[in-house]
Amino acid sequence: MTIEGSNCTSFSNALHAQFHSRMRTIVSTVALEKIHVSAELMKEWNDLIEAEISINREATADIVTRQLLEKDGERDSLVTYLFDGIRHEGGAFDAETRAAAERLSYVTGPYAGLQKEAFDVETLHIVGLLEDLDKAEVKPDVTKLRLTETVERLRTVNAEYQQLRASRTEQRGAAHLPVAKKVRPQTDEAYYSVCAYIEASWLLGTAEDRALLAPLIDHVNQFVREMKTAYRQSQAQKKRGGDEPSEPASE
Repeated sequence: MTIEGSNCTSFSNALHAQFHSRMRTIVSTVALEKIHVSAELMKEWNDLIEAEISINREATADIVTRQLLEKDGERDSLVTYLFDGIRHEGGAFDAETRAAAERLSYVTGPYAGLQKEAFDVETLHIVGLLEDLDKAEVKPDVTKLRLTETVERLRTVNAEYQQLRASRTEQRGAAHLPVAKKVRPQTDEAYYSVCAYIEASWLLGTAEDRALLAPLIDHVNQFVREMKTAYRQSQAQKKRGGDEPSEPASE
């Protein structure tokens, strides 16, 4: 039995990392001594796979940065809408509405211009603004001016911004990584060595060894075919002008 060629050199970085990560899991279902793969070779392959996964995480930092800017723009719009709404209602005909707007203007006054502050400072000030608007004596005025939905949306968007910010910080912790084009050939070479040992172990093994290794090779080949199909589908989607479906870098 032989292991089919994977064509993984043509895969995108994300698909390449996924291929090796999943293949590592498959190979690990059999004891290393049964396939005559040394612990050193397995560690080398594993370390290279982890490097590729980290590189892919770092590559998504640009996407997260764009999402952060979009999310910041949304919360700026919400804050502006909130402040404008309070200012507008300050000229309402209804005396109770005017009074509510005046009280809210005192609450929100210290936060004027927060949309132009540094991102992290803005985040903290929005948290403070929301805490002030949540106070028992303030909430009725927020309701009176029909701004409850705006306040809740601002709360959600600011929390989403904080989550994205934390995600980017985590990704940037993987800085100073080698470039993918240098790591990928090494990962492939380690994989080819593992495959060679598996094939040799089946070829030179006993009937009992072959009974153990045949399902492993079948599993490997099945996954190779699945990944080839995924690659072809991604290429077809590119030709149609769509975005390439993202692939997880690990299980």
